[in-house]
Amino acid sequence: MTQATPKNVERAMAWMNEHCVARYTTDIYTPLSEALKLLAGCAGNGTVPFVFLITDGAVSDEKEICKMLMAESQQKGEALPRVCTFGIGQYCNHYFLK
Repeated sequence: MTQATPKNVERAMAWMNEHCVARYTTDIYTPLSEALKLLAGCAGNGTVPFVFLITDGAVSDEKEICKMLMAESQQKGEALPRVCTFGIGQYCNHYFLK
């Protein structure tokens, strides 16, 4: 983790512009698994990493996503980042958001 200095924010924005390309699909699995890889080993020293998922669409593979998170949880235990989900609009998958 780094401090949110203007230079680090600029670097983060450049990274996001390069790596976070809109694909116009509701694919949660791919970015979630990539976020978990990026945050692997970040827990500790009193820190708890968080992943925030924001979707405006209907997630259709929620069972696969939940299975993946369960497997990660069993493997990493407390070191697994906390995942917070947010749905925008009326067509969000309520099962997945729970």
